[in-house]
Amino acid sequence: MAKAATATRPGRSRECTKQGSRSGNTRGKPSGGSSVTYSSKNGKLTRSLMEAFLAKSFGITDTAAQSIWRAILDRIRKALVKGQPVALTNVGTLQPFKKQATQYRHPGCGELRTTPARKHIRFVISPSLKAALRLKRRAVSG
Repeated sequence: MAKAATATRPGRSRECTKQGSRSGNTRGKPSGGSSVTYSSKNGKLTRSLMEAFLAKSFGITDTAAQSIWRAILDRIRKALVKGQPVALTNVGTLQPFKKQATQYRHPGCGELRTTPARKHIRFVISPSLKAALRLKRRAVSG
């Protein structure tokens, strides 16, 4: 029997998506001389890119940058779980809200089913970011 080919999701490759390198920088050493490119092939700003940016910007170790970034994300997560909105200046606001349980008919059998009540997060973009995105869109299209 032939060995099954390993499939990857469409649009993804097995290669690392981060461009650039850390110039031999290892954890625990200052990252002052590294030349990290803060972009990726798929256009996502990832956790590791943010940690590298923090380390280079503030001249701290990679492990210190990692613990700082994780502490920030942990605080945001705890606030959202408690139901508190999180305002990110000049970016937007993360607002938790509750969705009520709803009923729907299953399309295959017509049976009446209920989706349970859930908590969701709404992102409201700030006016300054909205204006900046509009300016960029106009520059590209016109």
